[in-house]
Amino acid sequence: MIDVAARLRSIRDELNAQFFERHQLVEAALCAVLAKQHLYAHGPVGAGKTELIHELVSRITGAPFFGMGLSKTRPDTAVLGPIDIPHWRETGEYRRKIDGYLLTARFVFLDEIGKMSATLGHDLLYALNERIRHEVVDGVGSEHPIPLFTAFTASNELPAGESDDAAALWDRLLVRVIVDYIESPVKFGQLLTASRTPATVTTVPFDELRYVIEEVVPEIDLPEKVVDLVIQIRGKLRTAGVVASDRRWRQSMDVLRARAFLNGATEVAPPDLRALEFTLWDRPEQLEVIRRVRAEVADPAAKDALRVMDLIREIAVELKHRVDAGESLAKLAGFDAECEAKIEKIKREIAGLGTTHGAAADEHVHDLNNAVTRLRHQLDAALGIPESLEEGTA
Repeated sequence: MIDVAARLRSIRDELNAQFFERHQLVEAALCAVLAKQHLYAHGPVGAGKTELIHELVSRITGAPFFGMGLSKTRPDTAVLGPIDIPHWRETGEYRRKIDGYLLTARFVFLDEIGKMSATLGHDLLYALNERIRHEVVDGVGSEHPIPLFTAFTASNELPAGESDDAAALWDRLLVRVIVDYIESPVKFGQLLTASRTPATVTTVPFDELRYVIEEVVPEIDLPEKVVDLVIQIRGKLRTAGVVASDRRWRQSMDVLRARAFLNGATEVAPPDLRALEFTLWDRPEQLEVIRRVRAEVADPAAKDALRVMDLIREIAVELKHRVDAGESLAKLAGFDAECEAKIEKIKREIAGLGTTHGAAADEHVHDLNNAVTRLRHQLDAALGIPESLEEGTA
């Protein structure tokens, strides 16, 4: 048997190399697959969500896939399959032609789910939640299981407020991630010139992936020390007004197990609690609260990194305020000179994260260095200094 976890890590690395600033979406999607849960990606049109999901699913061989963009006017037959009219005329039985549609797929991508029609919402709820389809034979309704493993969904508007069915569907989209346009000028420049063909393409057979999903991931150990941390996080989040259902907390443990497996572990560890940032928010503004509470309770490196990020954001906010107020270039130049000393101090603090926390700080150091680079470009732009894509940290 192949090493599925190693293959998935290779896929993760390849997708991160191909899609800039999308590491959270890549990890969330892989965790959703391994936990046999559904994913929602929130972000603007043209941010690469659709292309990334299609690229990921194409690397799972032997798994039927169905993809469709939704709209208020798109009929449910375009997603669930058309009614078999000749069969209905002959027998009076209500039956769909389901081959090649959602009801026969292992993996599904539904784009613009926030725009789904009310008629589709009801049937889609059963398909995604209970993984069943309905059929009428001799006037009697029946339910049949469907082979769906994971549905990937995306939209730039939250689907929860459209109807009761939409709200119920939103509740069952366990894994959620926010995507935005590329921030780093360096990465944006690379996007403009990068090849659309990935350098390497790792694949994983669905049969072996299925065994892992159904037999291996559920057996990943959830140690008592991690459970204690989860209890603390839940308590602090409730105090902060972020409340998730008991069901969502329980299902979140499967996502923690998935992340642990993805990283080659046999038990969940405190760093895997980062996956709670995919599962506990209902509104985007809650994400920052969840991130800070998790860091405070379970991740000293992240806690220190957030403190440094706040220093970077303070400068960025002050700069925007000055630019919006129409300050002269002379005053902006003076502010830039003040910022130089602050930025040098921030750089020293970033370096100190690595010294204090070792490898646990590597990702934070990378993100903070990118944030400093973006800040430097913002300062230069305010002063009218031409932007150089060769400068800064990649």
